[in-house]
Amino acid sequence: MENRETQIQLRTSFKEKKDIKASATALNLDVSSYIRALHAQKELPPPPSALEQKQLVELSRIGNMFNELVTLVRTGNAPDTTNTTVLIETMTLFIKYMEAHK
Repeated sequence: MENRETQIQLRTSFKEKKDIKASATALNLDVSSYIRALHAQKELPPPPSALEQKQLVELSRIGNMFNELVTLVRTGNAPDTTNTTVLIETMTLFIKYMEAHK
């Protein structure tokens, strides 16, 4: 058997913890063995394509700008309506693009 030298800490809800323990017990396994067995059998999704990676970066950038805008609005420093309208139109176009390329 391989020497287990390190630990992984995992945060779960109380219900998830209870369910994981119950599933492990039902298979007569301790939690660590159960999670390793799940990991060994898990088929991972393919990594995002170059296009999807670019879209994720752009979506993150748009999300950051949106958060900045919300902060400005909350603090009473909102930009003029022209900039807000352009931002909303841009976000609408991006959402339509993403929906068309699912």
